[in-house]
Amino acid sequence: MSSLDGNSTYEQVKQAYDENASYIEDNSTTKARAFITACKILLRRTPSNMQKGSNALGYNVQALKQELDDAVAWLEARDPAYRPGPSVTRADFRNFRGS
Repeated sequence: MSSLDGNSTYEQVKQAYDENASYIEDNSTTKARAFITACKILLRRTPSNMQKGSNALGYNVQALKQELDDAVAWLEARDPAYRPGPSVTRADFRNFRGS
């Protein structure tokens, strides 16, 4: 179970992101999972830009999304049990013959 949830503060999420960013160096699937969770929360909580009056601040959300995608690909290659989304089965009736 993840140590991060909806009650985690922004500081706790950033700390988990930083602490688990070394998942490749440490070859740790556990750290990769925690990093992915932190990325997902950060993506949801981080605005791409903010403006108040004439002051503007921008975040590179696309870079964070790329880090998430890289971590998912790394984890999928090392942990066959990891599935980032629901498993979907599609039926194919192209060669179906009725009676």
